[in-house]
Amino acid sequence: MTQSPQMKKSKKENRTWLKTGELMEKAGLPRSTIIYYEREGYLDDVKLGRTKTGIIKYKPEAVELIKKLKALSEQKKTLRDLIK
Repeated sequence: MTQSPQMKKSKKENRTWLKTGELMEKAGLPRSTIIYYEREGYLDDVKLGRTKTGIIKYKPEAVELIKKLKALSEQKKTLRDLIK
């Protein structure tokens, strides 16, 4: 018995984490910004690790964190000062 196309769920719908590209899309920021936040350690609390193929996995909460970091950076405050 085969499922109709309406009943099939994609792998993406079953996941509870986001890839970098999905995070970029939801947060509305370029890859370079996400990578910068990652390298600086700002995303450590919302990172779940990597897949076998090396894809970084993020918690859904990463979207809000990244939006907050961007808003703070637009206020001309340094991110390091805000974390202290």
